[in-house]
Amino acid sequence: MVGIILQLIGAFSSTLGFCVLLNIPRRHWVCSALVGTAAWGVYLAAGSFTDAVVTLNFLAALTAAVLAQVLARFFRAPVTMFLIPGIFPMVPGAGMYEIAYNAVQGNQQLVNYYIMQTLQIAGAIAVGIFLADIVQRVIMPKSIKKS
Repeated sequence: MVGIILQLIGAFSSTLGFCVLLNIPRRHWVCSALVGTAAWGVYLAAGSFTDAVVTLNFLAALTAAVLAQVLARFFRAPVTMFLIPGIFPMVPGAGMYEIAYNAVQGNQQLVNYYIMQTLQIAGAIAVGIFLADIVQRVIMPKSIKKS
């Protein structure tokens, strides 16, 4: 339980730092950080049901995208202001590190494995965002979209 809380605190603080780095307006920092925290929380919660990292990243990205859509409408701000920091905790940086490390070590088999895994994770994140956007466009009435 303590480990989960520490991971959520880490997700919040890293997303908050990324908001500063991206020059997100200060009034949106906490909400953007909460999007990343919620997405990472979904990743951790779903992790108790499956070990499929690609599926976990898809669910987390879908969560981040839906929350970003809702917050963008509420604050009348661009979706990217909440979405880009919100997906930051899921970016497959460890996989990219493993690719570089194993390439230097000369272990081509592990390089190939981590390339495929990293591409699958990146694809799952993209599909989660795309699906949330498509669903939002279909569900939201035209009159609400224009306001």
